[in-house]
Amino acid sequence: DIQTVNDEIRKWVKKESDVAIYITGPAGIAADTLALFSRADIVLMLSTVGLILVLLIVIYRSPLLALIPLVAAGFVYGVVMQLLGVMGKAGLVMSKQTISIMSILLFAAITDYSLFIFSRYREELKRHENKWQAMKW
Repeated sequence: DIQTVNDEIRKWVKKESDVAIYITGPAGIAADTLALFSRADIVLMLSTVGLILVLLIVIYRSPLLALIPLVAAGFVYGVVMQLLGVMGKAGLVMSKQTISIMSILLFAAITDYSLFIFSRYREELKRHENKWQAMKW
C-alpha cells in the first residue's frame, strides 16, 4: 500500500531529523488520489444529491415531483452497490475512484432520463386527455 510506505518514510525522517519531506511523482499523486477519494465518498454523494434536488425543484417547481427521480436513483444505487459487491467477491477489481464516479454518473443518468420522461408525459397530456394514454405514447 502506497500510503503505508509514505507514512513509514515520514515517521523515519521525522524521527531522525527536522526536515520536512514531500512525496512527489507517481507515488505521491497516487497516495493523494487514494486519500482524496476515500474521504470524499459521502461528501460527493451528498453534494450530488443536493445539487440534483435543487435543480429539480427549480425545474419542476414541486418538491414532491423533484423527489421521485431521487428516490428512484437511491433505489437503483442500492441495487447496483449490491451487484458490485457480488462482482467484487467474484474477483472483479474496482477502485474507490471508479465507484465514486459511477455513483455520480448513475444519479445523472437517472435524473436525465426522468426529465425526459416527465417532459414527454406533459407533452402527450396536451394531445391525450387520458393520463394512461399519454404515458403509453
